[in-house]
Amino acid sequence: MTVLPRRPGRRLSRHQSWEIQREVRPTEADEPHDSWKLPEKKLKPLQAKLVDLGQKLSEKRKAVAKKLSPLIEKSLAELGMDSLGEMEFCIAVELKTGITLLPAELAELKSTDAIEQRIRERLDEAARTGAGTAR
Repeated sequence: MTVLPRRPGRRLSRHQSWEIQREVRPTEADEPHDSWKLPEKKLKPLQAKLVDLGQKLSEKRKAVAKKLSPLIEKSLAELGMDSLGEMEFCIAVELKTGITLLPAELAELKSTDAIEQRIRERLDEAARTGAGTAR
């Protein structure tokens, strides 16, 4: 595009101004660049290292959980929850997850860890069967 020389007192239209800026300073979209791409030979070792770090972290988390579990596993009674609190807990679980727990099940499960495990099992079961809720 040819731009006419600017005469004193003459203003450029927005379009003309934009065209001049575009010619002087191209945008990122105008400049093709592939600087963000890593060659495949560099990417593979990084992926392997990431998997290895993930496995090590998982092992460490399991070891810490094993050490802490006797301190964490408590019954609802030890946490000061009475029968009304158990009922409210069951209702809250059902509203949040769609999983129905009965207060009798809470007494049977004995610890918060066992309750969590039961909820996870039912959520997994619901995901496998495609059901909205697991009872």
